Amino acid sequence: MGGAGSNLKNALEEEYNRLRKKDYLSLGELVEFHIPNLIQLEMGHLGVLFVMDNTKSGRYELDKLLTFSEVAMERAKLYRAHEFQVGIRS
Repeated sequence: MGGAGSNLKNALEEEYNRLRKKDYLSLGELVEFHIPNLIQLEMGHLGVLFVMDNTKSGRYELDKLLTFSEVAMERAKLYRAHEFQVGIRS
């Protein structure tokens, strides 16, 4: 992540560390996650939760969150803001 990506990474790491009680976030903690305005994602969206928990363990580790946010930022560049929002919500 470069530029805005490194700002996003730092913000995500800070929020992750603020919420976590173990080496991972639980679903309840992840739903409370506040994402910076640098990326348009709804952490409580079922599709986002499903993709981020690719092992289906119910554990959301920092590396999964960072990887998912990188992919989301790259995909967002391919669409206009409203098109990306509609696609991510459906």
